[in-house]
Amino acid sequence: GAGVRAADPSPDGLTAAATRCAGGHCDLVVVNLASGAVSTLLAGTPNGSFHRPRYASDGRRVAVSVQQKGHWRVAVVDVASRTLRFVDPDDGGARYDAAWLPNGRGIVWVSEQGGIPNIESIDLEEGSAHTLTRVTGAALAPEPNPVDGSIWFLSLHSRGLDVRRLAPDSVRVARPVVLSAQFAPAVPVRPAAVPDTLRTRAVGSARRHGGDARRARSARSA
Repeated sequence: GAGVRAADPSPDGLTAAATRCAGGHCDLVVVNLASGAVSTLLAGTPNGSFHRPRYASDGRRVAVSVQQKGHWRVAVVDVASRTLRFVDPDDGGARYDAAWLPNGRGIVWVSEQGGIPNIESIDLEEGSAHTLTRVTGAALAPEPNPVDGSIWFLSLHSRGLDVRRLAPDSVRVARPVVLSAQFAPAVPVRPAAVPDTLRTRAVGSARRHGGDARRARSARSA
């Protein structure tokens, strides 16, 4: 009955970072895996909620998705000081489902900056974000493999979800180019096919019908 969700164990296996949801918002909490005790790391509010925390390899930091006034961003929380700082570009694009890369200095997340959820990575020391996928459905829930550096994620399409793997040596995809409105539409529109037409006749002058339908009767044989 603790309402704990999306738990991620710390590198030493003693605790887990998680969210605890009640009253319409989610707190960021730490769970003692030996006793089951739950302590609040950062409290959520009706205007700010947490989602899917992930421990860094050093065990001192947690990457977490933060919703503020209906907008998702990614932040890093220092466990000891309980301080939060946002690490995603503040460009208006929604970002969530953050997870640490094995080197401990980079994070992958889902970005909707291009209009479709795709996987991005960021080097926290360089501060530069790079797009790693370019799907037409959605790329969700990335999880790096600490053994070989590959990234596993869910790929959404018309038949449901597939599990896919992004090789560690994959070429980075350039960031989407935002075109000026003067270039819209970017893709030429093909002229519509000419529909079949019917022959037309000019409408004649008005004239009386001649018969009176209200007085007409049909004869039926017995």
